[in-house]
Amino acid sequence: MIKNDKIKIGILLRVSSKPQENDGNGLDIQKEYGLKIAKELNMDPVIFNEGAQSSFNAEVNERVKLVELLDAIDRGEIQNLYCFNLDRLGRTTKSWWSIFTLLEKNGTQLFIGNSTNAYDLDSSQDKFILTLLNAVATYDNELRSMRSKLGKRNALKRGQTYVGGTPPFGYDVTKDKNLKKNKEQAEALNVIFNMYAQGKSTQDIKSYLDFSTTHKPARASAWNIGSISKMLGNELYNGRQIWEWKENIKGKRKIVETIKIKTPKIIDNKLFKDVQKVIALNTPSNTVNLPTTIFDGLLLCNSCGVKLTLSNNGKSGNSHYRCPSSNYAWKNPEKWKERSEKCTLKKSCLVESTEEHLLTHLKNLLKNSSTIKHDFRLEQLKGKIADVEQIRKEQNNLVVSVNKMKREVLNLQENLVEIDVKILVKDFTQIHGNKMKEKIKERIDINTSKIEDLNKKIEVTNQSGKWIDWLNNLYLSIDKIDDNTLEEKRIFASTHLKHIKVEYDKKTLSHKFNYEFVYPIIDDDYVKLPKSGKFPEYKVISGKAKTTSSNPLVKKRKRIPKIKKEELVKAIVKLRSEEKLSIRDTATKLNSYKMKTPSGLEWTKNRLTGYIQNNIKFESSGN
Repeated sequence: MIKNDKIKIGILLRVSSKPQENDGNGLDIQKEYGLKIAKELNMDPVIFNEGAQSSFNAEVNERVKLVELLDAIDRGEIQNLYCFNLDRLGRTTKSWWSIFTLLEKNGTQLFIGNSTNAYDLDSSQDKFILTLLNAVATYDNELRSMRSKLGKRNALKRGQTYVGGTPPFGYDVTKDKNLKKNKEQAEALNVIFNMYAQGKSTQDIKSYLDFSTTHKPARASAWNIGSISKMLGNELYNGRQIWEWKENIKGKRKIVETIKIKTPKIIDNKLFKDVQKVIALNTPSNTVNLPTTIFDGLLLCNSCGVKLTLSNNGKSGNSHYRCPSSNYAWKNPEKWKERSEKCTLKKSCLVESTEEHLLTHLKNLLKNSSTIKHDFRLEQLKGKIADVEQIRKEQNNLVVSVNKMKREVLNLQENLVEIDVKILVKDFTQIHGNKMKEKIKERIDINTSKIEDLNKKIEVTNQSGKWIDWLNNLYLSIDKIDDNTLEEKRIFASTHLKHIKVEYDKKTLSHKFNYEFVYPIIDDDYVKLPKSGKFPEYKVISGKAKTTSSNPLVKKRKRIPKIKKEELVKAIVKLRSEEKLSIRDTATKLNSYKMKTPSGLEWTKNRLTGYIQNNIKFESSGN
């Protein structure tokens, strides 16, 4: 047997997507160039074909063929590497440098494009050029991708209905990139939707499509249950579709923009709704997504030590935190039976009232913590020198502003009296007079609010000495937590808390919460140090890391009468659909109408969102 002593060159082939496999710089073209270079260099080519795979989303260890190639290089079996473009290796800094380091270590020669000149990885100049080329290639690809998405986004905004990819079953794509009903496929869709609505299974529908029609799925030789289930739940067939522009931002996939697209309707509203009801009935109950909450994962059972789980009461629609030990005991009696029997948390916590109590208590504790104040002060005053005289001037200015506002309010109130008199003596008409009074009252409300804010600032200044704006900002930042997103609230809670252990007190009929903080901020204090500069220094005296609070068990509330519920639903629908108000503004309006929640509470953004999700279905426009 003749031994082949020829030097080997690994040829890496890869495209980013399926449509590119046979396009311009597709796999065949890359292979042709690679073999040509190998022949000119008199080297044995070894092909490593990755096919269609995005190097944006895949780390090195997820690319099997690339790993095989790198392993062969590391073992000395392959001494050279060819790729059509530098970005075929990797587009992220992390993946590029891991590959680059391995090639440098093994003295591998790198050939790119149609050149037989190798890059010397021991040369500082070639290293720089390669790094620069990779950065340029990455930028070019990102820019091309962005332009492509922007072009698609603009086309969809102009009314285009085709979002790209394989045309969905039931439609053809016109030359101007719009979806057009395929008559035969649309008829088949109506048949299968009616079959499912009448109780037929997805297996029955598969048999119908495979044996009673000539239709085939776009990417398979036969229909499968999964694709049929997706079709039955696809709103595209009911005349609407969602397109999302997604980007990798700081390592996470985020939605930049969402566009709602009207599509040619194949399935009418009634049939589509009937099918969705059947799907819901056929969906196992354990797949229902429970609401995500602020303190989920932070609450533990005080006696069992396990994390409380969320459960949903289907009848009332209320969610609860409960100890799962009884469930564990049923599954594993030997390990959990005794602990379950000794568990003291026999009453679950209503999520709504528990979250409200815990968040309010947490905010108050943080406001009163010297440690939090001190840390916030250092952050806010970093690199600044406070001038005592300037603080005094600011205090005086605040007092002057308050007095000025108070005088203006008094004048406005006198104007109200004068207008009433002029209405009585017929100098003003009732309508004209009322309009003037409304404007004056609005101005009084604005000034009154400003006076309250200024008084708070004066109080903060007087109580905290030189701790001035930063403390007021701290209070405001904590109060603004209520307006933050759910995720931001969860981060806020987990930043300060290790956990909260929950127990039930039978005597007081209340839940007791045992907080454990990350830092000892409870009952802490600070002392003023001897003055060493223009700005006084303070030393924080640590407190405790633990504290408790109690929340009375919510008594059973009377159910809202059916007539009242209908009135409430009508009011919400009118405010949201006709007046186009936001959730927050709708809640404010309902409170002004004296319309309470079913449990008799004031409406908030979160309460209204939950109520709408559970009780009201808004129809999309045009249906």
